[in-house]
Amino acid sequence: MEVDFIEVKELNKKYGDLVFSDDFMFKKVMEDPEICKGVLERILGVKIGNIRYHETEKTLKQTNQSKGIRLDVYLSDGKTKYDIEMQTTPQNYIYSRSRYYLGIMEEDSLSPGQSYSQLGDNIVIFICMADPFDLNLCRYTIRDHVDEQLDYNLGTETKKVFLNVSGDMTHESPEMVSFFNYITKQEVPDDDGLIKLIDNKVVMERRDPDARKEYLNMIGVYNDAMIAGRERGLEEGRAAGMSEGMSAGMSAGMSAGKAKGERLQLIKSICHMRLNGQSSENIASILGESEDEIGDICNAMDNLNISDCSEDLVNRIYDELQSGKFAKA
Repeated sequence: MEVDFIEVKELNKKYGDLVFSDDFMFKKVMEDPEICKGVLERILGVKIGNIRYHETEKTLKQTNQSKGIRLDVYLSDGKTKYDIEMQTTPQNYIYSRSRYYLGIMEEDSLSPGQSYSQLGDNIVIFICMADPFDLNLCRYTIRDHVDEQLDYNLGTETKKVFLNVSGDMTHESPEMVSFFNYITKQEVPDDDGLIKLIDNKVVMERRDPDARKEYLNMIGVYNDAMIAGRERGLEEGRAAGMSEGMSAGMSAGMSAGKAKGERLQLIKSICHMRLNGQSSENIASILGESEDEIGDICNAMDNLNISDCSEDLVNRIYDELQSGKFAKA
């Protein structure tokens, strides 16, 4: 039977139609250090040193019980750490998300025994397709400051930068207007070397059979999870209809067994998606589950160092969750 999948922007695209703003393609293109450095310098308007990538989509967390995050593009130039996120859909809590990301990045910046004086700067950048604050600005730069003395310099470049590609570009440089137009319209000016590099990389990735296979595998995992979610819903409906004619004891026993089966299937779906590099936020959106529940399962996976989705490991995650070991405080 053919299944109608949930409308998720990128899942409905053929690989050859992916553009720079699509999550998968964005990460692939930004793996090129020349492009990544060029994008950072254009956005921030400063020259930066040689960049070093941290693990792509590295899982960062403050404690075993805290919510883990995976950063799209995480790198540093020796003095400053940068996280660059492509946000294609509106999100109500994007500012809160940026605060959390920045806090965990700052903790990741110091090793045990290091002094606070060694804490470098950290910059979080969100490239947004929709205006995150509804002020029609192209750029929102948010820093710490002293309310009573706004011109006092705290001596740090740590900040959160939100780019709104649909905002008023009056005060943006021609180079940034070119960057925004490429994101929204795929326009490639003859005189913009960086945009040409980005576009050439997009074309190259579309032709790469290994990248195509990776993308199709990711889509397959998504689709499997969606089918599992649909089947869980159908089973719940059947069970609800049958339970009316069953005795209380039989109903309770069947419900308990069904609940465990559904939970195991959910864990397995999340396990596959997590190991394919998806964040807990994306998984929650696709499966229609709460971020807290997805976060608990992802935290259990991270703490147990789960590297595959075998039945034994899925049951181990289930048992650990039942014990309450990874429940949030």
